[in-house]
Amino acid sequence: MIRIILMCCCLCASILICSNSYRTWKTVNTANTLVSIYESNADSEFWDWSHGLLDLNPDYVGWLTIPGTTVDGPVVQGNDNTEYLRTDFFGEPASSGALFIDENADMNTNGNFIVYGHLMRDGTMFADLAQYKSKEFFETNSLVRWETRTGIRYYKLFAGLIVSGSDSPIRAWLNTQTPEQEKEMLDTIAHSAYFYQEDLLRSGPYLFLITCDYQKENGRLVLVASAL
Repeated sequence: MIRIILMCCCLCASILICSNSYRTWKTVNTANTLVSIYESNADSEFWDWSHGLLDLNPDYVGWLTIPGTTVDGPVVQGNDNTEYLRTDFFGEPASSGALFIDENADMNTNGNFIVYGHLMRDGTMFADLAQYKSKEFFETNSLVRWETRTGIRYYKLFAGLIVSGSDSPIRAWLNTQTPEQEKEMLDTIAHSAYFYQEDLLRSGPYLFLITCDYQKENGRLVLVASAL
């Protein structure tokens, strides 16, 4: 009986490992396919800001790259914030989901916006953002590249916070702000941040990168960048 139980446990463990390996392979394969499409269209005679990706998914809004990390891929904006939680860029079911912008962000204005992504334990998606808990890593990998229909824009990461997913004020900071609202936001960030380097701060608009934080119950890791 013990032998049978052990065999069943080993079989279940093997199935779980295979399942996890397949999910990782699928995520990496999808990411590589998208990079290949992006790069192949970059050399096209006629410039296309979406590199052909808008034809594949009308929700495509931009390409996000953070040099020094594995973050380098397309970002979408669905009808709501649940659409791409477990759906990849091609609309296929995927536990890793896709990088997506908050449903309330108005991408037709020059305002603040949020990009969400899963902190996958297999190192994919926004997993590398956890490295920004290191002050040295933060300071040496603070540049963010963002390409949209309006062109290429660079941002500089200047702050990191760990907040509760249930009462985070981040979504209240979306889109355009008055000078008073911006000052209040920056004061809140400076007061709450585990890392805040004012000499990296430039000016708005601001980009927020949000993923999970497993060291805090229902926690969120938030990186804040200002436009260059």
